[in-house]
Amino acid sequence: MSLLGPPDESKAAGLGVRGAGAFVQPNAEQLTAIAKLLDEGRIKPVVSQVLSLKETARAHDMSATHHVRGKIVLKVSD
Repeated sequence: MSLLGPPDESKAAGLGVRGAGAFVQPNAEQLTAIAKLLDEGRIKPVVSQVLSLKETARAHDMSATHHVRGKIVLKVSD
């Protein structure tokens, strides 16, 4: 699954898998509903690690391994 653009079909075929892309547009109503669920504790994101903005390269390297469980969060300010 790719949110960045269509996946490379030949690469997917070489790995014996199918690739799919998704095009998403922001929707204020849906984002508000998701924020409410988060605030109520009804859904909880899985956060693998919180890194400072100075550690962006490390976060990118971690993401590139595809072995991170959960999201990598970049902390913008203190």
